[in-house]
Amino acid sequence: MDLEHSNMRWHPKGADDLWAKQWARAESMNKAIDLCEKRNAVIQAGGCTGAWPLWLSKRFATVLTFEPEMQNYTCLRRNLELTTNVTCYLAAVTDGRSKAHLKISQNPAAHQITTKPGLTQTLSIDNVEPPACDLIVLRVEGAELLAVKGAIATMAKYKPVVMLEDRGKDVKKNFGYDSDDLHDYMVSLNYRLKDHVRNDKIWAHKSK
Repeated sequence: MDLEHSNMRWHPKGADDLWAKQWARAESMNKAIDLCEKRNAVIQAGGCTGAWPLWLSKRFATVLTFEPEMQNYTCLRRNLELTTNVTCYLAAVTDGRSKAHLKISQNPAAHQITTKPGLTQTLSIDNVEPPACDLIVLRVEGAELLAVKGAIATMAKYKPVVMLEDRGKDVKKNFGYDSDDLHDYMVSLNYRLKDHVRNDKIWAHKSK
């Protein structure tokens, strides 16, 4: 495993600026957090090397994070070893428990799960049966609709704020749907679009 330790953080070799970039971008979640009535628990994916889970751990009582790639996951666990309120899953978030192919990117923050059979564990949010959920944050390289479909029971029970990366039309070739389909599905769950930050869209249940 080709890992390095610099600036007090573990990271894949050659990605020494990854933590700083991700930490700086974590503030994009503030608009979603402001809509949360409580801060008991947040579900976040992908965890990468741990910057976003650590940032969230200072704002929520419990953090559940998912990271499918082994080098990233190892860094995540090492970087968060003193953080007691984060639970880490070595898995990609999709619509259920299975195994799928993970497409590896030169950018450690851009590995992409696919719908092809493979060796990478997948889980749904409902599979882990979270004891609470006030916010879901998904930046999963185009698999956002699959992940939402795997969170139906959790969303119906807790009605969390949901922040989703919108990758536009470029996910069509990989997953067979695009941002319009994701939008329509969220509306079908009685969610309304409340705000956006860059290409992340923030949704809240109509009952809130």
